[in-house]
Amino acid sequence: MLRPYNRFVPYIANLLLAAAELAAAQSCHSDELASITSVRLQKHVEILADDSFEGREAGTRGGRAAAGYLVQCLQQWGLTPAGENESYFQNFDHGFRNVLAKINANNSPQTSGTIVVCGHYDHVGLGNRTNSYGPIGLIHNGADDNASGVAALLELARCLVRIQSSLKKNVLFIFWDGEERGLLGSRYWLKHPTVPLDQVDLVINADMIGRLRQKRLEVLGTRSAFHLRQLVSRQNLDSQLRIDFIWKLTANSDHYPFIEHGIPAMMFHTGVHEDYHRPTDESHLLNLAGLETITCLLRRVVWQACQQEPGFRYRDAWQEETDTNRQAIEAESRTPSPRLGVQWDTDDTSSGLRLISVTRDLPAARAGLQSRDLIVALNGRQITDSRHFQNSILTHTGPIVLSVQRPSDPKVREMTIVLNGNPQPFGITWREDPAEPGVAIVTRIGKGSRASAAGLRVADRLYEVSGNQWHSGKQLARWLNHLPTPLPLLVERNGCLEVIVLKDTTTPASFLAPQHNLK
Repeated sequence: MLRPYNRFVPYIANLLLAAAELAAAQSCHSDELASITSVRLQKHVEILADDSFEGREAGTRGGRAAAGYLVQCLQQWGLTPAGENESYFQNFDHGFRNVLAKINANNSPQTSGTIVVCGHYDHVGLGNRTNSYGPIGLIHNGADDNASGVAALLELARCLVRIQSSLKKNVLFIFWDGEERGLLGSRYWLKHPTVPLDQVDLVINADMIGRLRQKRLEVLGTRSAFHLRQLVSRQNLDSQLRIDFIWKLTANSDHYPFIEHGIPAMMFHTGVHEDYHRPTDESHLLNLAGLETITCLLRRVVWQACQQEPGFRYRDAWQEETDTNRQAIEAESRTPSPRLGVQWDTDDTSSGLRLISVTRDLPAARAGLQSRDLIVALNGRQITDSRHFQNSILTHTGPIVLSVQRPSDPKVREMTIVLNGNPQPFGITWREDPAEPGVAIVTRIGKGSRASAAGLRVADRLYEVSGNQWHSGKQLARWLNHLPTPLPLLVERNGCLEVIVLKDTTTPASFLAPQHNLK
C-alpha cells in the first residue's frame, strides 16, 4: 500500500531517521566506529610511505617490511589469518606475498557469502623507465598510491572486527603484492583462491583515495552487478561526496581481474595527479580529512554489503557499456510537441492573452485561432495570469473551451479545442537504467514545470516516490500522473541523496511519459 503522499514532512524526517538508525544498526559500538580519524589514518600512511620502506617494491626488503607492518596491525586487532598454513601470507612468484586476514560473520544459519575488501600495498621502489614518470633512482614512497588505500583498509579491519556479531557475511581483507607489476597478486589469488570463488559475493577495492579534490570521488565497476550504484549512494547520505560513477573499465587495478572472472567488483579512487608514480607522492600532500570521509563511506558500504540478501547478481553487459553509453542514457530527450501551439504577448495580460503567433498544424491553428486574437477566458473563467493559463493547458485532461475576441470584431466567440498528447502534471520524462531496476533517470524537465520549480535536473535518479520504490515504469508513471501534491521524491544526484518535493504551482508542467530502455 502506498504511504500517505500528502505527509511529506514526516517522510523527510523519517528518511533522516532511517539514516540515523542505519548508522546505529551498523554497530552497538558507535564509539569504536567513530574512532576512524584522520590522525589514525595519517599514522598508517606516514609509516608505510617512510623512506625506510624504500618504496615498497614487490619482492624487496622494503616490500617485506611493509607486509610485516600489516601483519603486526592485524594480529594486534585480533583478525584471523587467512593465508597459507594458517598464516597471514600467500607467497607467489619471486618472493612476492599477499597479506590476508578474515572476519567470520556471526554463526547464524543465515550466514552466506564473503565480501572481499582489498587494496595493493606495493609500490615501485626507486622507479625505472617502465613504471616511473621520473626522476628514477629516488625513493617513490607512494603515499597516495597506495598507502592511502591500505590505511583505510587497516582502519576498516580494526573497526569491523569489533562489530563482528552484526555481520551476516564473512569479510576477507586482502592486501595485494605485485599490483605495480601487472596485477600479479590479484591474478594469482584468483588462480589459487583461499575461499571458494562462488562464495565471493562482492569485491571492494581501494586504490589511491588520498587526494580528494572538491569532494569528488570516482567509483568504478558499479555496472558489474545490479544495484551497486544505489548501494553506494544510499550510504553517502552523511558524507555527501560528489561521486562520479565511471562506466568504462580497464585493467588498471585489482578489481578488474575479478570482474573479468564474473565476480562483481568496485574500485574507489580519487583520481590520478601530477605526483603519480613520481618521488613526490608524499604523505604531506594527502587530503587527510577527505581520506577519513572516504574511509567512513567505505565502512558503511562494506557493512551494508554484509547485510545484503540475496547477494549481488553479476551483469556481463558491463563489457558493452562505455562512457559513450552513459552519455546517451543520461542525455536530455527531445521536447515534445506543444499541446496547444500558441505564443502571446507577455507584457500586457490585464485583459487576456494577445496572441503573437499560432503554429501551423497544431490544435490552435486547426481550431481557427489566429495571430492578434485575444483569449479572454478558459472554460468560462477569465484569464488573469498567463502562467496559470499555461499550466491549465498542459495539465487539462479533456477538450478545452476558449473565449476569443478578434481585433476587428468585439463579439466573443467560443472555440472548443482538443489538445495534443497526455495531461502533464509534473513535467518529468525519464528512462529506466538496466543496471538499476527500479531507478528512473530523468531525461527532461519541462520549462517552468513543477519538477523544474522543485529543482529536479536532467540525469537525476529517482529512487522513491513518497517513500515507496516502484517495480515498473508503468507503475512510476501511474504514481506521477495521479498522486496529488505535495509529493516527495527521493532523488540521487552524483551519488548524493536529497528529498525534492513536487508542490502545487501555477507554473506549467510539461510532457510526462516513460521512454524505452537503451539497449
